[in-house]
Amino acid sequence: MNNRAALDTIVHHYRGGHLQAGDAACRALLQGTPFDAPLMLTLATLAQQSGSSGMAIELLKRVIGAVPDNADAIYQLGVICHLQGRLDEAIARYRRSIALAPDVAAKHANLGVALDAQGRFDEAVQSLRRSLAIESLNAETHYNLGNSLKALGRLNEAIGCYRRAIELRADFVDAFDNLGVALQEQGSLDEAVSCFRHALVLHPDWPPTLANLGAAMRAQGKVDEAIVACLQAVQLGESAETRVAFAQAIRQVAIRHESAGLRELTRRALEEAWIRPAELLLPALSLVRLNPAVRDVFVRATDAGPYRHAPAALFGSAGLSAVANDALLKALLENTQANDAALEKFLTMARAALLSGGGDGELAHLPFWCALARQCFINGYVFAVDDAEAVQAAAMRDGLAAAIAAKMPVPPGMLATVGAYFPLGGVAGIETLLTRPWPGAVDALLTQQAREPARERAIAAGMARATVIADAVSQRVRQQYEENPYPRWVRLPAAVKPVLLAAHLNGEFPHAAIAMPSPGERLEILVAGCGTGQHSIETAREYRHAHVLAVDLSLASLGYAQRKSEELGVNNIGYAQADIMELDAAWSASGPRFDVIESVGVLHHLADPVAGWRVLRSLLRPRGLMRLGFYSERARQAVVAAREFIAGRRYGSSAEDIRRCRQDILAELGKSGASSPFARLPQFSDFYGTSECRDLLFHVQEHRYELPQLKRMLDELDLEFIGFTLEAGVRRQYGALYPGDPARTDLDNWHAFEMAFPDTFAGMYQFWVRKRE
Repeated sequence: MNNRAALDTIVHHYRGGHLQAGDAACRALLQGTPFDAPLMLTLATLAQQSGSSGMAIELLKRVIGAVPDNADAIYQLGVICHLQGRLDEAIARYRRSIALAPDVAAKHANLGVALDAQGRFDEAVQSLRRSLAIESLNAETHYNLGNSLKALGRLNEAIGCYRRAIELRADFVDAFDNLGVALQEQGSLDEAVSCFRHALVLHPDWPPTLANLGAAMRAQGKVDEAIVACLQAVQLGESAETRVAFAQAIRQVAIRHESAGLRELTRRALEEAWIRPAELLLPALSLVRLNPAVRDVFVRATDAGPYRHAPAALFGSAGLSAVANDALLKALLENTQANDAALEKFLTMARAALLSGGGDGELAHLPFWCALARQCFINGYVFAVDDAEAVQAAAMRDGLAAAIAAKMPVPPGMLATVGAYFPLGGVAGIETLLTRPWPGAVDALLTQQAREPARERAIAAGMARATVIADAVSQRVRQQYEENPYPRWVRLPAAVKPVLLAAHLNGEFPHAAIAMPSPGERLEILVAGCGTGQHSIETAREYRHAHVLAVDLSLASLGYAQRKSEELGVNNIGYAQADIMELDAAWSASGPRFDVIESVGVLHHLADPVAGWRVLRSLLRPRGLMRLGFYSERARQAVVAAREFIAGRRYGSSAEDIRRCRQDILAELGKSGASSPFARLPQFSDFYGTSECRDLLFHVQEHRYELPQLKRMLDELDLEFIGFTLEAGVRRQYGALYPGDPARTDLDNWHAFEMAFPDTFAGMYQFWVRKRE
């Protein structure tokens, strides 16, 4: 058989999917043929294109073994390594092939794509530009260059690349899609929507583009249309991206009408934490209220005023089943703090009904009662309880302990009832129940209230101590958080593909010119005041090559944080107990230094926030970054009024006093309404939990600031202000008012902006700064 016929046979086998036969035919041909590098390269190409990468690698290595400087074989082997995800090897082979034969555009283009995949965006840009210098009309290379530039935050250049790619290839769907994303990030929302719609004309019903369209329409304020687009996206093709897009579309939105599949996807978004569950409270609760039977129960509870309905009057003719069988309500109760006054009023009455036995605490509605008990644990048992109810609840708790001691059967409903008033982990002998078989809802309740707290205590007992805690204010703050760890969160969103910190910040603050780290270099991050770990875990998962050290005063908080890190499989965080004020003494000049220090909502609880800030600054490497959060004096006027109210009435900080204070404040609001100095207080989510309310209103140490003060502090510490972390709508509003400050870094302008819009920083001034030297 001549070579032509042999090649035809090989092609026939490979195209027919007969890889083993094709490989055998390749070897047979080569056995009867003198060494022929071009032939072997042809065979390698056929094998690779047909899916026989093993044969292709064998052939290419034989060529390279005979001719070590064969640029084509080295390049083809690099392509295979690239396709297999072996990026370091691919990059090395691309570079070697380029050194031997540099004037091939595809080599530079593929090298650029591989570098981009490693996050080496600056190098990727250089390689892709070299490719275009050789072959300027390649749409794919312009597109890939746009992707690398976008990752660097260089949006104008990226947009130019995407436009050029579309000029060269009018049906380039991905270029239209990414152009839309870049335009949206730039704030050009109308043009972004136009790009997404054009992409959908080319590729109808494509889930990623529908998700992007929904995000852009949400930013335009077209919430209903955004929800429709994102709902369609996730229904057509569920992925991490479409799930997040859907959750972001409904985030903090009151849903006004049902759509097919909307309720079920919202339930899943809560239970699976597509975004932070707290951000899904409003859409979930609004959907729950669209159930007429549930809405009627809420109305009856609210209309009762300070009184409580008997179960029959509360649940109405439909009975408890209409509420207890609402899967979305159950998901809400189990996964986030229910920050809503009407829902709280209903749940308070429902719990009393459970205690009295009128709500059927046994198996019929056991999952609902367990969900209610889990909610009570999440909110720190913040619901009001009258004296008679407290006595009855304590008696039931004592009865449970007695039943355990006597080795008597324990009804599942009894655990739900006691767990709705007290943490089950505090009941004597509860550990003996943990190995018994229970219905799923009860077992989950025991895990939340007994197994997990026991694990946290064990962790806390062995926690590393990085510093002493000698300062009197630090000791008081520590005691507060030992008693009330903050916040008591349940779930975090699934891990996403980590990004380079500098690329993320250059996208958010394009005028800051944050330097990129060396490829693969470890990013050392200190989270100073990590609390229960929500912040530190998100930071550890968000940034590529991150290694996080998280410190806090409270062992109880650290125990919770480490347990949640274990639960989520986050292993690039180390935890230790420490006082910020002692870190400079504990870590001498030879101690750890950090690329990034994050301390959000922490420094304003120190005796001297500037002194603590100075300590943290001393631990930064040159040009290091800090992410900080401080309370705004203007945004917290309702909190200031409440703290004065508390001081005047001399409430303590016990759970009982916090419950009583909240009810008194709500009563005052009922009398005065919008004219009350507390009128905005219920809008703070922290008002709805015991630990959270103590942090909000009863904190042992609190400083608040105005922006001119922060500006002076930045000057004193020689720190460069990079920018606030804010919603895109606020940034656009500021840009429209102050077009002469495109970097959005003029704190005098921001002070004027806050005077005009006093709720801008209700959640704190959160911002980034950079060490100058």
